[in-house]
Amino acid sequence: MLRLKRVRNPDAVALEELEHFLLRLKARGLHVLMCGVHSGLHGVMERVGMVERVGEPVFLEQRVRQTSTMRAIEHAYSLIDERCPQCPWNEAPRLDAPPHG
Repeated sequence: MLRLKRVRNPDAVALEELEHFLLRLKARGLHVLMCGVHSGLHGVMERVGMVERVGEPVFLEQRVRQTSTMRAIEHAYSLIDERCPQCPWNEAPRLDAPPHG
């Protein structure tokens, strides 16, 4: 999970490096979920084609109880095929309360 909440105005080099990083991880079979992405940053990522090329979910920053980070965590758990028996998310992800109480 890559939290980008504080990323405001990256230059072209930073965006290119981020994309290369994400594509390298994707090539290794890893998922990287970007959360806390400001709408302006997301717009730039879309305009340059990064969102389409990377193909990973982007969770936009939200000013509500269910934050983009929690939405990304829910999605991350949906990607896990086999969870450990003690995992509190085994039955169903619940975003209304933290999984550990």
